Amino acid sequence: MYTYIKKIFFNRKELFLMKYIFLDIDGVLNTKASWSTKPYDLDTNSISVLGDICKKTGAIIVLTSTWKTGFVKNTDKNTWTPQIQDLANKLSEVHLTIYDKTPDWKSKSRSDEVAAYLKRYPAEKYVILDDDLSLFTEYKNLYHVNCVTGLTNQDAKKIIKLLK
Repeated sequence: MYTYIKKIFFNRKELFLMKYIFLDIDGVLNTKASWSTKPYDLDTNSISVLGDICKKTGAIIVLTSTWKTGFVKNTDKNTWTPQIQDLANKLSEVHLTIYDKTPDWKSKSRSDEVAAYLKRYPAEKYVILDDDLSLFTEYKNLYHVNCVTGLTNQDAKKIIKLLK
């Protein structure tokens, strides 16, 4: 994994700031066309594009997707749901891992979940990749991915600029 950590000092305490990609899966790492025929399918091109983004920016992955309920940080992969295991395996092919996930607050927006995560773990820079804008009440650093195509090389160019 290619991780860049910026070290700062705040009130005499050492803080490490990272770059985050807050990641939705459906519509970002797969396409709308696959949802009904192949649930939990993952597009290898989109995963490769995500790998390039992380390699060029040093960003790490924090799940925002509903898939996150199957992921528990710092536990054995065998305890994860099959779709998270498959995601982790495919991400590892491009030298990526799932770093963490946002809180799962069904009564709040994804914006609130991201804000809570950032309050606890400040970032140097971050971007939110999602195809569904209706899940957000704020659009700061939100990059809208087209669910018809999933994450593309054209998206990568813009996302890399946001994280540099």
